[in-house]
Amino acid sequence: MAYVRIPKGEYTSPASSLPVVHLPGSQAKVLLATYGGLAQTCLEVQRQVPAIGVMVFNRLRPVDGAALADIWSGYERVIIVEDHFAETGLYSTACRVVAEHHLPTRLESRAPSEYYMDVGTSQDYFWKKFRGDTASLVSDLR
Repeated sequence: MAYVRIPKGEYTSPASSLPVVHLPGSQAKVLLATYGGLAQTCLEVQRQVPAIGVMVFNRLRPVDGAALADIWSGYERVIIVEDHFAETGLYSTACRVVAEHHLPTRLESRAPSEYYMDVGTSQDYFWKKFRGDTASLVSDLR
């Protein structure tokens, strides 16, 4: 048996080959951390709510935990937005970083939890269901 996961979408901005790109908002309270096609959603949220920061990962493994902890320690709340189960995606890595560095940061996941993909549904439907779409994120941040 084999499992192949091909993520849908890609991000075109911010253009960078660095492992992680941090775009701080006007206030260091909330950070959206993401990768892949969801970067555009998070950047749109930042355009609508300039106070929030956005962090875009170009790779998920390995991560520089100390560098992440240094950035995340300035935020009250870090929200991981990903199209992967939280238990095995970026959120699990984020939990490890927060625990190992004793950060007081509140960590949240916007990832699918136990679900059955409804046949014929769109990515928009999927993200509205799990509150990872632009409108839901903006609403929850205001």
